[in-house]
Amino acid sequence: MHAAAILCQLAAAVVLTAGSTTVSPPVQSPDFTGTWVLDVAASDFGRSQPADSGVTVITRADDRLVMSRRTYVSMRHGGEVTFDLPTDGTEHEGIGSDGKPFPAAAQWSGETLVVIITGESNVGPMDIVDYMTVDGDTMRIERSVEIASAQGLTQGLNQSLVLRRGN
Repeated sequence: MHAAAILCQLAAAVVLTAGSTTVSPPVQSPDFTGTWVLDVAASDFGRSQPADSGVTVITRADDRLVMSRRTYVSMRHGGEVTFDLPTDGTEHEGIGSDGKPFPAAAQWSGETLVVIITGESNVGPMDIVDYMTVDGDTMRIERSVEIASAQGLTQGLNQSLVLRRGN
C-alpha cells in the first residue's frame, strides 16, 4: 500500500456525542523518550539479514517526533536515519545515513506511533511503515516494507522488532 493511502486510513476521527459538539480530549501519549537498544534475539527480521545491533534515541514523541536510529548489519554499512517531524501525518523530510533527505511522516493512531518513510532502495521505490508501541521498558516496532522493482514487481517484507530501554 502506498504511503499516501496509509496516511488517509490513519486520519484522525472526531468523536461527537449525539446532539453535542464536545470533542473528547486526546489520550496522553505513551513515553517513547529515551535510548532504546535492539534486542536481536527477540526480534523477527523476516526474510532480511538480521541486524547485529541497533540503537534508537527518541528525545521527543508528542506533537513532534525527534528520533535518530542507527542499525548495524554485518557485511555492509550500518544505516542511520534522523527525524524531527510533526506527528500530524503531513509529509516532511528525514535525513538518511548518506545525508540525503527522504520523505517521511509520523502520526498517532491511539497509543501507536506510525512512522512512514518513502525512498529509493537499490532496486526501486520503497515504502516503510513502522507501527511503534511502548509497554514500560519495551518498545515494539511492527514494520512493513514494500519495494517496487524497475520491472513493476512489488516485494513485501514484514518484521517484528523488539527494543529495550537502555541507559
